[in-house]
Amino acid sequence: MVFFSVWEIVALSSTAHTYLCTMPKAGTSRKPNFSEREIMLTVSEIKQHYHELYGPLKNNITFGQKTAIWSTICNNINAIHGRRRDAEDLRKKFRDIRKKAKAREAQRLHELQTIGRSDTVLTEVQRMVLDTFNPSAITGILSMDTSRAPEVQPPSVPVETVDRSTRCAGKQLFCTVHNSSTCL
Repeated sequence: MVFFSVWEIVALSSTAHTYLCTMPKAGTSRKPNFSEREIMLTVSEIKQHYHELYGPLKNNITFGQKTAIWSTICNNINAIHGRRRDAEDLRKKFRDIRKKAKAREAQRLHELQTIGRSDTVLTEVQRMVLDTFNPSAITGILSMDTSRAPEVQPPSVPVETVDRSTRCAGKQLFCTVHNSSTCL
């Protein structure tokens, strides 16, 4: 006869629970990966409706209208490829493609800026997706590098050498302009 301690039983039941809960349900399988053709069609369909879904018109369209647009896109893709994709699958795939395309383009621009050439090659899908971006979304505003901390310039006149009457005159001027009776 085999005896188990309480801790061994707890460990075994925990392992069995984890195994059983992570197993796929009987009769179901995961959806197949997106094919290149399916990705290309998804991007081109979303690009046709980009202004309504993500662009300047996105705030003027109701949730129901957006859902109808996503359903139309989903139906078009499912009709051609025969797979059962839902709108959430397409949204997630497009979000992932946008993220990867933006990262690749930023890497390419960084290489061009630092070493003068880039070995990063963008796919046709990534180039299509990059057409939907505002250029400042990738390069930044006025191509500023915001990852570095700004340099702090020391004051031109040390604070200790400033005459107190000068500081008070500035406060007096402030009080006069703002019609304040009390000055600090």
